[in-house]
Amino acid sequence: SRLDPSFFHFLKEHPCIIVPEERVKPIVGLTLAMEDLYKDRDNNFRLQIFKNYVQNFLLDFYDKTQHLFLQKKPDGPNRQEELFKRFIRLIHAHCITQREVSFYAAKLFITPRYLSSIVQNVTGTTAKNIIDRHVILEIKALLQSTDLSIQEIANQLQFPDQSFFGRYFKKHTGISPINYRRNPG
Repeated sequence: SRLDPSFFHFLKEHPCIIVPEERVKPIVGLTLAMEDLYKDRDNNFRLQIFKNYVQNFLLDFYDKTQHLFLQKKPDGPNRQEELFKRFIRLIHAHCITQREVSFYAAKLFITPRYLSSIVQNVTGTTAKNIIDRHVILEIKALLQSTDLSIQEIANQLQFPDQSFFGRYFKKHTGISPINYRRNPG
């Protein structure tokens, strides 16, 4: 599921929050169910069910905390924070086909150099690194959740060819797409 980027920013800024008492029991219950499932090595669908549990946990947490991360700061975000948020939204919309900083800078009507400095200031990493991480997450999702061939995934993501796609994935993950599909863990 694609969740609002502000949710992940909220989690980064608030790694610890107090859960309301009425939410503790459902969270503990789901956590125990995940633990039991993880230990059940005989379940043929263990990994898929586990992924669904984690997704359900995140969606429930997202729903219950949405009011917190959607609240505006009293003084409002500064220009760099606003541009960064717009950059992340653009990545979510275009990372399947666009992997260059210059594309996103043009969409934001700023220079690639300025975008890079904003991202560096806000996150401590490069704009290109953030783009690549999102692309890799998309690739991993396609490898795990579809039966598309490696060539079809490369085509869908508009890589020049399967060989370039394989080198790109391996450069960022240390493993080939085929090996990742066989053993995503």
